[in-house]
Amino acid sequence: FCATPFLKKPNPMNKPQILLASSSKYRRQLLRKLAINFDWANPNVDESPHPGETAQELVLRLAKAKATKLT
Repeated sequence: FCATPFLKKPNPMNKPQILLASSSKYRRQLLRKLAINFDWANPNVDESPHPGETAQELVLRLAKAKATKLT
């Protein structure tokens, strides 16, 4: 799982907006089907696992890397 959603500032209607940090068309389609208001960006992060890296370590590293690139 490589999507990294995080909340942005509330919009004028007081609805939180999600920033989907993923290039996945499927994830965008899913959020649209669920009628969730979101923006998306491709942070261009290498998602290859490091040798010996656990799944949890991979997800945390990717989330931090994507958040850093988009802030």
